[in-house]
Amino acid sequence: MQEFREFRLDIGDIELAGIEWPGQGDPILLLHATGFHCRCWNQVVRQLPGRHVYAMDLRFHGNSGSRGAADWRLMAEDIYQAIDRLDLERLVGVGHPSVAT
Repeated sequence: MQEFREFRLDIGDIELAGIEWPGQGDPILLLHATGFHCRCWNQVVRQLPGRHVYAMDLRFHGNSGSRGAADWRLMAEDIYQAIDRLDLERLVGVGHPSVAT
């Protein structure tokens, strides 16, 4: 697996944790489902050698801040803030669906 760096991103009221795999091409942002964390993408990243990939722990997940009650609109705003702060352009976004029971 290619080298990665872990980072913390201050988006105002909390910090989001993330991982970046440097590489070429348009950046890819991997977002996990509810109850997961950014490391769940490791196997996918192995299939993307040489690509520039980011994976974030969303608010209330993994190593990111978790103050307050879960709020989907707030998490969507966090994603917008992360994209802005990372200055990501021509971004390819990839989501991981939750499984309903």
